[in-house]
Amino acid sequence: MALDRIRSDGTVTAIYGFSGGGYSARLIWKELSAAERARIRKVIVIGSPQITEADFLGSSDVLILPDPPEGHLAGPKVLLDQWSHSIRRQVSMALYRRGSFDQLIGAGQQALGG
Repeated sequence: MALDRIRSDGTVTAIYGFSGGGYSARLIWKELSAAERARIRKVIVIGSPQITEADFLGSSDVLILPDPPEGHLAGPKVLLDQWSHSIRRQVSMALYRRGSFDQLIGAGQQALGG
């Protein structure tokens, strides 16, 4: 099903696999043509022992993460929490560099739920 989706939908540009899905991501990658692989800009695998960046040769942006200290099932949430914090920080810094202080304050309030 995922392979069919990648082949039929040119907007798919990433592959994500958690736990057993990491092994599926590796199998899907092997089945993709060179052109299909070129379209995939990011591969993320969490909590799939024995999966390595080498399983996704040709991809320039591969993130392989082990299980976090919080446990196997916490892997996706930990990743999302890290990204949420990182994205908020990047947006704040970009606005600050542009001198958009009003936007910076608004972004900070929104991030804090205000």
